[in-house]
Amino acid sequence: MPVNATTNQRLARAVGWPLIGIGLLIIGWAVRTVGDPNGQPAGLVITGPYAYTRNPMYVGWSALYLGIALVLNIAWLFVVFPAVVAACHRVVRREERSMELEFSDEYRTYRREVRRYL
Repeated sequence: MPVNATTNQRLARAVGWPLIGIGLLIIGWAVRTVGDPNGQPAGLVITGPYAYTRNPMYVGWSALYLGIALVLNIAWLFVVFPAVVAACHRVVRREERSMELEFSDEYRTYRREVRRYL
């Protein structure tokens, strides 16, 4: 049975919609865990999704991004995705240096115990 464009799009949507949902759930969970509407917690947050990944917002945004790209069938989003990931990774590395300066040993322990992304 040949694979056609309709079958490909159905498959893309079957994968894309769950990615959108997962991305939104992770983002919402991370925001709720931080608890501060301004996004500036009083201390180092290591509970909720932060117990599984140090960067749940970036993980959630990546899943959301890929899900949207699949559902809407926008090829250029896939083309630029590696650049988006690289740019986000640079921001994450800068944030990690800042966290280490602010929270020192507490952050170093957390960094050893919890993965950066997945």
